[in-house]
This record gives sequence, C-alpha cells and structure tokens, in this order.
Amino acid sequence: MLPFLLTRHSVVRKRSFARHLDLFLTTSYLRSRDGSIGHISQDEYCHFQPAAEELAAYLRSHQARSLSEPFAHGQTVQSLDTAIRQWRANNPSLEAELRAIHDQHHCITAEEFKQLVSPQKGELACEYCELTESDFRQLIQQGLVRTKRLSTRGSSFEFDCRDPEQGYTKNNVALCCYWCNNAKTDEFSAGEFKPVALALAAVWRQRLSTQSPGPQ
Repeated sequence: MLPFLLTRHSVVRKRSFARHLDLFLTTSYLRSRDGSIGHISQDEYCHFQPAAEELAAYLRSHQARSLSEPFAHGQTVQSLDTAIRQWRANNPSLEAELRAIHDQHHCITAEEFKQLVSPQKGELACEYCELTESDFRQLIQQGLVRTKRLSTRGSSFEFDCRDPEQGYTKNNVALCCYWCNNAKTDEFSAGEFKPVALALAAVWRQRLSTQSPGPQ
C-alpha cells in the first residue's frame, strides 16, 4: 500500500477505536447495576453490538451541555465521565488488547481501505456530489476554489462514514470530497445528504462553465 494510504488508514483506525471504545464503555456503564464499569473480557468486546437505545443514550451523553446533566442510574454525565476515565487509567494493557481486536473486527482493514481508491474502479469521484478527481483538479487550477484550507484539505479525497452510527466499518466508508465531508458531518445519513451534495455539485459545475475565478 502506498505510504499516504497507510497514513490515512492509520488516522481512520485511530479515530475509529477512540469512538468505538467510548461507545463500548458507555454501554458497559449503562448495562451495569450500579453505574460502574467492571470486568471486561476480550470476547465481550469482540462481539459487542449496541442496542438502538444504547446508541441513543451514548449520543445524549455527548450532547449534554454540562456534566451535571442527569444520565443513568440516578447519576449524572459526570459520573459516566469519571467511570470511563478511571477504567482507562486502571486498564492500559487491556485497552491495548482491545485496540488489536477493534482493528481486526470493528474497523475497515488496510486492504478494504485500499480498494476504495483502486485504479480498477476508474477515475475517483466523490460518492455524494459525484464530481471526479479531474473536476476538482480543474476547479483548483482555474482558481475557482475559495477555501483557505486548500493546503491541508480539498486537494485530495477524504473518507467518511455513510451512517455515522456504524463507524469506520467495511461497507460503511465512502470516498468523498472535503466539501461534502465538511457539510455532512455526523448529522446526516448518506441518503439524507445526497440532495444537498447534488446541489453543491450544481454550484461547482456552474463555476466550471463560467470559468470565472473567485476572489483571491
């Protein structure tokens, strides 16, 4: 695999594990009788599948405006945060073992990641707005792109979770442009965002048709 793809996959894998472990520990807290996170087995993590109500509770914990908001077991979000911090402080070796399990069972593999940009698929295109690599290259070369972040984002495609709740798993990772990735965030599913992406595509194509550079 090319070095830049290895780097991209490493970033995705790290981000995926942070989210997945946080979800797993939150679910363990919810399933406990007293709001604690007790013994966790590797097998339990390997086969972890959160229920819909647990996903909703996880989202609610992150949407809380303050740690003093009520959460579960008659406790607050602060109690959950403390329990997770304590578990991680007490179990560094187990966390490393769970990371290895995550990379094998809960995250897109390096080979699957490579297939997203395989030359056998033809010219790369954003899954959402459907503009191709050459379309964006032309926009950039003609000065039709106005973002100030072009040195770090926009000149190459990125990777997004089609369904934010499913994480970076096989069949849930989409190749997309910076603008679609930035606009979709974790708020919309792929289906919900598609009309927005096609509207963005219409603007891009209008710029290409006029070939009128924006402000420098």
